[in-house]
Amino acid sequence: MIKKLLIILLFVTTGSIYGQIDSQLLLGLTNATTSEINALTGASEGQMLYNEETKQVMIFNGTLWTNTSNSNWLATGNTVTNGSYLGTNNDAILDLRSNSTSILQFGRRQTLGLTQGYTNYDNNDQYLTYLKGSNGVAALQFQADAASFYKPMFYTTSDGNFRLKGSAANTDFFEIGSNGVSNAGELEFVIGDDGAEPFIFKRYDYRDALKKELFRIQGASDSQAALPRIGINTGQLANSTLQVEGSIATAINTATSNISLNETHHTVIITNNSNIVLPAATTCNGRTYIIKNQNNSAITITGYLDNEGNSSTSIGASSILQIQSNGTVWHSITPGKTNNKFFMNFSGRAYFYTTWYSPHDQYGMGYQNWNAAKGTGVTPSYSTANQFGVPITSNATLAKFSMKNDFNSTNGLVLPSINLSVLRNGSIINIGTYILTSPSTSVNIQTNDVGFMLLEGDLLLWATKTTSGSRVNYTSLTFEFTY
Repeated sequence: MIKKLLIILLFVTTGSIYGQIDSQLLLGLTNATTSEINALTGASEGQMLYNEETKQVMIFNGTLWTNTSNSNWLATGNTVTNGSYLGTNNDAILDLRSNSTSILQFGRRQTLGLTQGYTNYDNNDQYLTYLKGSNGVAALQFQADAASFYKPMFYTTSDGNFRLKGSAANTDFFEIGSNGVSNAGELEFVIGDDGAEPFIFKRYDYRDALKKELFRIQGASDSQAALPRIGINTGQLANSTLQVEGSIATAINTATSNISLNETHHTVIITNNSNIVLPAATTCNGRTYIIKNQNNSAITITGYLDNEGNSSTSIGASSILQIQSNGTVWHSITPGKTNNKFFMNFSGRAYFYTTWYSPHDQYGMGYQNWNAAKGTGVTPSYSTANQFGVPITSNATLAKFSMKNDFNSTNGLVLPSINLSVLRNGSIINIGTYILTSPSTSVNIQTNDVGFMLLEGDLLLWATKTTSGSRVNYTSLTFEFTY
């Protein structure tokens, strides 16, 4: 009986306790703000605080103050209100993992350890989403159920390259990205997978809301051996390697002094007696230049093969030269013949003295005295009256001339010279003085390049002299004219 009374008393007492809880007997936690909690030092694992700002119970896990389980995000999902978030309240990495492998990280650039001393990578306070993976490579793939293959994906490679690959029209694909190894980088654009899929560049016009084609690049056919074709403003496959439906512009320059041509030149206009240096033909296979010589004399240029396959180092007066490299030499591709030519020959008994000589005012064939210039002196002092010479009846270039000397006596080793001039509109224009550089006691012929533009109505004149001594000999001159 006594036992029964004790049991009844115990139940009554317990019921009384649960029914009348004294608030003063409840367990209490120290209240603190977020900044105060973050500033705490010396906390031990398992100690607890109440965050009076977030209304959460915090527990120290030995490293950080974290929420207790009643406020954690659950693996089965959570019911949240606006303003709730998954993340950190301090400057720490937010790390998402799968199979214990870090896949996605969020945080400041400096906190993530990604600050580098390069432009766009040097802002410590830039917030990042850092996609990671295993073995130092990562990928981000998108759902595309209608794509049979090549699901769209951003990815990196073990060589440090970054690429985008994705589906196109169900079974085709495109790929854009960097490629290369060991500081030999490149940017690739790939379209596939049959050979004729085009790269099409378009512009959008808001006024009619249409995309309008600018140009396209594509293979010529659906084959492994398809050659590239580029079409500008064609709207369809180009009919040649390059098809342009519109105008084409190339570089054009004017040179007033010596010039060395390079990849910035195409058409060059020469306005004075300038020398032209071509790049080595081996360095620019296929390159073309157009050179217009506006001078009334020839100009010098690096060697090329003319239209007849002969080596040349000049561009005739008032002429145009178009040349192209075949990877070995420069070839003239000037339309038609480089020059049409005609010749004039004069021979007779010429007088060579130490001063410019022309005593008889006549020229011609046979044994006549044909020194055509008048005057004496160190240089020809031509007279403009009663002058004899070769009349020029149409515009032509005096390309070159040959002089034959039959110095067959003891005075044969003197250096003879000839001066060419032209009488134009009552004034004398000096063309140049030419010395026979290798005189001989036998017949000697020397050809000299001239390249002087003669005009209709000009009179071509010449005079002769020697460097020492005086003599008379039978001489012939052959003039080569081009037009």
